[in-house]
Amino acid sequence: DTDQQHPHEYHFDLDQARLFGGASSTHWWVKLRRSTTNPEVKLWPRNCCREAFGHRLWALIGNSSQIDEAKECAVLEVATSAMVQGICQGTGDHFFVEARAVGGWGYQDDGIAVLMLPEVRVLSRD
Repeated sequence: DTDQQHPHEYHFDLDQARLFGGASSTHWWVKLRRSTTNPEVKLWPRNCCREAFGHRLWALIGNSSQIDEAKECAVLEVATSAMVQGICQGTGDHFFVEARAVGGWGYQDDGIAVLMLPEVRVLSRD
């Protein structure tokens, strides 16, 4: 069972984003135990505040901790606080979840995307 409310989550600092003129993208990443191909991804969003990241999250996979070197592998629609899942089409040993200030809908603040994630599971299928 996951606790989907604050403070049991990864939470980008909205006040800092506003102070420094916005955050067009915020992300979280993890180095996987081993390289994998087309893993299944399960995300538990926070029980509120989906408008902070525009109700949509992007999954990326790569071979370093640099998000600009990773490839987009899935787009996940987050309409409610229910767990969302998908297949990340790609290969790598680093997995990212990104919130973007464009490409979603119903944003709380123009030009700011605040990532909030209580739990992420990346499951190897190979």
